Amino acid sequence: MIKKIGFIGVGVMGAPIARRLAGAGYDITVCDVNSAAADSLSDCAAVVTSPSGCAKLDLVFILVSTDAQVKNVLFAADGLAPAIDPSRPPCIVVMSTVQPDTVRALALHQALKNVPILDAPISGGLDGAISGALSVMVGGDRAHFEMVNPALEKVGTKVAYCGPLGHGSTTKILNNLIGVANWLLMGEAMSLAASLGLDLDNLAAVMDTGSGRNFSTSNWASRRALYGVYAGKPELVGSNMEICEKDLSLFLQLARQAGAELPISRGLHQVVSQTHASAIHSAWAPLVS
Repeated sequence: MIKKIGFIGVGVMGAPIARRLAGAGYDITVCDVNSAAADSLSDCAAVVTSPSGCAKLDLVFILVSTDAQVKNVLFAADGLAPAIDPSRPPCIVVMSTVQPDTVRALALHQALKNVPILDAPISGGLDGAISGALSVMVGGDRAHFEMVNPALEKVGTKVAYCGPLGHGSTTKILNNLIGVANWLLMGEAMSLAASLGLDLDNLAAVMDTGSGRNFSTSNWASRRALYGVYAGKPELVGSNMEICEKDLSLFLQLARQAGAELPISRGLHQVVSQTHASAIHSAWAPLVS
């Protein structure tokens, strides 16, 4: 039975997830290279200074940004893997959005032999992390999934088992392609609509019953407010555009591995990588409340 959970990486998404699980009664331990981020959770969690401090827990979530950071968390001198007791290993759940081959390689590493590993990237943004309404896409052994699912259901309203190890990451990368396109195109469409004097609430309602239906049309009031925040803070646009570029790069890496030529996706990546955040900020100005 899982009682003790570690979080390695408690940034924008990891911190609210850790708080939710602490509130659900789990014993939480956190670790982050940013000591201030970890210390901000000291009211509800134990704080350790290196990933090795999570090695004796029941379950460890990894929520760092890149493939290289995932590997470092596990295999650095003070990493998680060297400190694991083979007779009682924790289940490792990689929630970072990384290449599926990266996660599959972990299971083949000698230091993680017989260690349960799942990939479980998340979607739903900060609002979903705070409210527990994330989507969680899980790959790995079905028995391991069933073991950690009660904890996952505390943070996600939709926890989907996607198949063998790596399929969670693949599902997330495919999901992100559509998410990036929707986010950027909806922002431009509604900005133009505002400039033309249309009622945006009515337009969103019409789209929601037609072929333009997307995540934003189903809850336009909250999404418009979020677009307005981005339009008013260019630094947020910049950071999110970097995430979009990363997500599209991961998708194109998958396409190359599969030998698939996907010109529209490649074109979207090119546009995103070459578009300065200031241009998005300016384009969305009509959505500032």
